[in-house]
Amino acid sequence: MIKSVISKIRNNIWMFVCLIVGSLLITGVLACIPMYTMGTLRQMLSTDLRSLERETGKPSGQLYFTGKISNNDIGLSRVKGLEKMKNTVVGGVDGTSVEIINYYVQNYVENLNSNRLDGGFSTYDDWAVSTLTNLESNIYITQGRMYSNSLSGDVIEVIIEESTWENSDNTLELGKVYSLVCSSGKKPTVKLMPVGVFKVNDENSPFWYNNSELFYFNTFCSANVFDKYFCQSSDMANVLTGSKIYLNLDFTNAGLENLSSFISYYNKVYTFSKELGTGRYSLTMNSLGKIRDYINQISTMQMSLWVLNVPVIAMLAFYMIMVTRMIIEEDRNEISTFKSRGAKTSQIFMRYVIESGFISVFALVLGPFLGFLLAKTVGNASGFLEFNARQAMPVKLDFLAFGYAIVACLFFSSLILIPAIMATKGTIVNLKQRRARKSRLAWWEKSCIDIICLVVSVGLLVLYEKTNGFNHDGTVAPIVYVLSSLFILGCGLLFLRIYPFIIALFFKLTKKILPPSGYAAFVQVSRGGNDYRFLMLFIIMTISVGIYSAASARMINNNVENTVRFENGADVILHPDFTDYAAYVKDSDGNVTFVPESYRVFPIEEYADNEYVKAVSRVEKCSDLYVFKSGRLMYPDDGRTINLMAIDPYEFGQIGWCGSTLNDRTFHEILNKLELEPMTVFISEAMAEEFKIKAGDVVEIDVNESNQYYYTRVGRIPCVVAGIINYWPTMQNGTYKVEKYTDENGEEIERSVGGFFVIMNYEYLYSVRSFNEFDLYVAVEDSAKQGYDTFVDQAFNSGLINHESEIRLYGPDIMENEKSNSALKGLNGSYSIGFVSTLTVSFVGFLIYWLMNVRNRKLQFGILRAMGLTKNKLTVMLVIEHLLTTGVSVILGIVIGAVTVRVYAPLLKIAYTGSVLPLDILFNRSDNLKIYAVVLAMLISGIAVLSVFIRKLKINEAVKIGEE
Repeated sequence: MIKSVISKIRNNIWMFVCLIVGSLLITGVLACIPMYTMGTLRQMLSTDLRSLERETGKPSGQLYFTGKISNNDIGLSRVKGLEKMKNTVVGGVDGTSVEIINYYVQNYVENLNSNRLDGGFSTYDDWAVSTLTNLESNIYITQGRMYSNSLSGDVIEVIIEESTWENSDNTLELGKVYSLVCSSGKKPTVKLMPVGVFKVNDENSPFWYNNSELFYFNTFCSANVFDKYFCQSSDMANVLTGSKIYLNLDFTNAGLENLSSFISYYNKVYTFSKELGTGRYSLTMNSLGKIRDYINQISTMQMSLWVLNVPVIAMLAFYMIMVTRMIIEEDRNEISTFKSRGAKTSQIFMRYVIESGFISVFALVLGPFLGFLLAKTVGNASGFLEFNARQAMPVKLDFLAFGYAIVACLFFSSLILIPAIMATKGTIVNLKQRRARKSRLAWWEKSCIDIICLVVSVGLLVLYEKTNGFNHDGTVAPIVYVLSSLFILGCGLLFLRIYPFIIALFFKLTKKILPPSGYAAFVQVSRGGNDYRFLMLFIIMTISVGIYSAASARMINNNVENTVRFENGADVILHPDFTDYAAYVKDSDGNVTFVPESYRVFPIEEYADNEYVKAVSRVEKCSDLYVFKSGRLMYPDDGRTINLMAIDPYEFGQIGWCGSTLNDRTFHEILNKLELEPMTVFISEAMAEEFKIKAGDVVEIDVNESNQYYYTRVGRIPCVVAGIINYWPTMQNGTYKVEKYTDENGEEIERSVGGFFVIMNYEYLYSVRSFNEFDLYVAVEDSAKQGYDTFVDQAFNSGLINHESEIRLYGPDIMENEKSNSALKGLNGSYSIGFVSTLTVSFVGFLIYWLMNVRNRKLQFGILRAMGLTKNKLTVMLVIEHLLTTGVSVILGIVIGAVTVRVYAPLLKIAYTGSVLPLDILFNRSDNLKIYAVVLAMLISGIAVLSVFIRKLKINEAVKIGEE
């Protein structure tokens, strides 16, 4: 039987290669989904923790516990209290699989003072003696020597940190023994002998935590000495105070299930801490909130990523159904023949078991590794079909991936074996009867799946728009992608329902003028049954989903980039050091002359004179303005402040970004107005509505509060309102939404909600008041890859920047962080993997369909050749068939994809109503050209393989005596 299966594979090698490739892809994609999902979640956590580190300047995994032994413990039971603290805090981490990078345990005795004994140590501050884990490897001795690890008599050798040594109010001597007692005077005497002074190797090392508290009037001894001195007798154990434990943890490689167990561990530590009593413990962890938020988001994120992959899974399922259907239909003659000749059902069934087993072995062995590579590739997605190595996704090949691979193989095998069992129940007579009675309608036509998909997708579309979106947090609702896929599927099936009638009508109108090759092609397509419609559906879905995915990804990615550019306002923002700047000038003789403020000129050209700088603009922002109209003060009643932004219009136009659709006037029209008419200003819509100001009104602006750096007094500045705007770079508190309010009469009215701001020409502001501080907004040449870093480095070297604090904003880092956002990469990756997967299965399905179609029509080709149809005309016939199936599918896929973008892209705008900028519907020709190029390459490759197969067919052998 195995030989029979191997012989069948050898005779149908092309089909089995396609089956293996298809099953391998299915297994790889399904194995990729959990790896990619988990990798996205891990990266999201890693990104959040890195952001926390940047904000706090501390490692994100720091956990710090301090606990004093319970008052109820006396004698040696206090030693057990210290052990319990260590086992609970340090030992408890082992059960969470979270990695400990480094840690220390500080057991200590405090409240030691020489006030009642021989003096020497401070009589004003209490000292402590401690033991610290791994202290020796993280310090170096500056004076004296390291303490001994053995106890000499009743004296403890200790070392003291250098700053503590210098700050002690009495001079201590190395090698001298000091007797100390607890400040209460009721504890045994402790003898300490300082033998060395130390400094830490690296103060920025993650080993250390809160050094000022750690070293403050503290001495350190060997752990062995500490144990022998304080932990061997009840009397000395009574002076033990407590323990301080610091852990530096790494969460980036922890499994998602481990984080929940870590939270359980933290809760246990917290419960244990509270048992010590009020004021006797502290427990801090800077990343606890991030981890808890992350755990709460896991289920939502997982659901979103899975929903995004629903179209992919559906396409793979359709592919498997199509392939197995074609295989079983082709084998029905063989099955019925075996049955009529006495073969048992089990024998025939075992052939398919062995056959599916061969395919499954390949898929199961190689599929997870293909999924791993696929997950790594799409994990670097920066856009639709755009990949880079900005930040490698932490993808792991785990048992879950193999589990999904096994499920995929079982599902694939079941789709072969279940129809095979049903096929083995019939004989040749049953087969002929079945084909004679075969319904002309497919199952999906009978059940109206196309109508149902369209009704559901359009109905939910209307509901979504009426309810203004299901999400109100600025995120994309996953249902949007399901609806768009349903719409594409419904449109494709609806067209396939009416396509046979279109073919029949066209054939009826043209059959008298069609050449033989065209006539035969139309007859073949019209009688082709449902097989070619499966192929057409694949191509339609692939192209349509690809176009919609490309458009959606482009819209969302552009929104992210534009938002960053809008919020930043510039590539680099500097605030130079204005301390006494240009207040004194030296002449050639060295004489110093004072320059009044009104005559000072800031040398902005020194910043602009750089090969990487495109433009530099002065920008001054002032807050808490007063606005007067017709002499009457206009000031918001709800506490909102009025902000002023003064710019150099020409230079700022080369630096800032403000979309052409955000305001009634374009960005450059506004700037031109400010440049040509310096007295004009633009105000926010919220401010105009609040104060009933319109374009053309004369207002007075009183800058009588501080700008963002120091207080200044300007007085009223007369201005003409040139226009009303909603958005302006860096003024994120502008008018972004409209809310409903109830007025004093109980009527519901709409009012713009946002900040009040005024945009002014800097030169006009400077002309009415003295020199003041400002920011420098810098645009760096885009063509210079290292332009940002080079500009900043040169500015430091030339003295234009003296301190890093002068750099108020560094755009590349912010843009990099936003583009590395895990949710965004998850979206781009899901779109990309969906298109690549559907394209590949479409390619494999294309090959399988045409290989089986051509092979099954071997007799037909032979008869046509015998009737006088030349090879060229036979080729023309196949080309026409391709145009009527594949060509029509490509055109229809483009049309349906464009319609889907038009219909469903507005849903993305609703889902992004919480973002800073509204989402613009974009159609990027380059994105669609990528799709067309990839699809064209697929078709050309498929036709090339098919041509090789056709050339190897021995068509002339088809016409034999008795063949028909």
